[in-house]
Amino acid sequence: KKAPAKKPSAKKAEKAPATAWGSIKNPLYAACRLLVRPEDAAICPWEKIKFTTLPAIRLLEAHPELADRVRPADLDGADWAKLLAACPALSDRCDKWDEMDGGDWSRLLQKHPQFADKCGRWDEMGGADWAALLSRQPQFADRCDKWDEMDGSDWSHLLQKQPQLADKCADIGDWDTSDRVQTLAVAPQLADRCDDWDDLDGEDWAYLLARQPQFADRCNLDRLNGENWATLLAARPGFEGDCEDCNGWFNMDWPVLLVDQPQFEDRCDDYDWRHIRVEEWLSLLAFQPGLAGHFKKWNELDGGDWRRLLQLQPQFADKCDKWDEMDGGDWSRLLQKQPQFADKCDKWDEMDDWDWILLLQAQPRFADKCGDCGVFENLGDSQWEEMLLAPDEEHPQPGLYVRREGWGE
Repeated sequence: KKAPAKKPSAKKAEKAPATAWGSIKNPLYAACRLLVRPEDAAICPWEKIKFTTLPAIRLLEAHPELADRVRPADLDGADWAKLLAACPALSDRCDKWDEMDGGDWSRLLQKHPQFADKCGRWDEMGGADWAALLSRQPQFADRCDKWDEMDGSDWSHLLQKQPQLADKCADIGDWDTSDRVQTLAVAPQLADRCDDWDDLDGEDWAYLLARQPQFADRCNLDRLNGENWATLLAARPGFEGDCEDCNGWFNMDWPVLLVDQPQFEDRCDDYDWRHIRVEEWLSLLAFQPGLAGHFKKWNELDGGDWRRLLQLQPQFADKCDKWDEMDGGDWSRLLQKQPQFADKCDKWDEMDDWDWILLLQAQPRFADKCGDCGVFENLGDSQWEEMLLAPDEEHPQPGLYVRREGWGE
């Protein structure tokens, strides 16, 4: 019969606490821990850790002063290009300049043109590489010999940032409508190189007129449906006089317009207000709280809905009766943005390691609520990578909320 296992003594636990570095060599773990607790740099076993590209980039972007402590792993040319783009101070350690291809050089020179004298791969850059580079560093235009390799998407991206290069663009008449419209939206002076306007549909015209309303005389406005009109009026309310009838609009068209132009609320009838979906209402309330008087579905919001709404509009807290429906993940995300609701939280013990990592990164004041939860030990590499790829939750622009589900996730 086996003797019962002995529990570690408190004295031993003090010598090796759960969050000690010990012999840990995982660069993903190290980068994430230092992002959350930068003060741990003093006790980090730097000599034992070889940082791969992603953790090195994220760590040095946030703390470039640690460049002299970070030891890169065996990186190839592409990895070095990414690392130098984030931390050019490491250039004296790079021995892979010749292994960087045209795409690598395009990405590196976009941020750090001072390395141009080390580039020997100008001729390997393709049209898309040149468009990306010149959009940020137009001084290299005299080196470009790939103008003819740029497609409509490349030109749209380039001319949006550098319209003075439009004279390098050839005839756009044979491009597909999407590329043509995107380019004309940022370079209207190219209109004389476009012979065919009849193949543009309502969506194309809504996109173009929202950015270049002077082309209205070329457009047959009868091609625009409710969704197209909502998109156009959201950007150019001056076209209201050309939109005679909204009766054909669907209930999902109204949020697209009202989230940017709430003054059109009088044109939305009772039927449409009632049939706007809850998820679209969340977008409206988040960015146009003045429309709350039309919302009659407060009782249909669940805990997750309330978390999303209160992240942006905490003044609606008095209407919330679903605090107990928020789970640990909801509370973690809400408190990251609105820590004043902490006194309403009763789910501290339901937050998992990932929830705590995100919360403590944004609000270290809640460390005393975490206790000995071991948040640095229990995550796998895939979760550390996810944290490094998206260390902070960013809210999209208002107009995007009504076009994509899962906003505020």
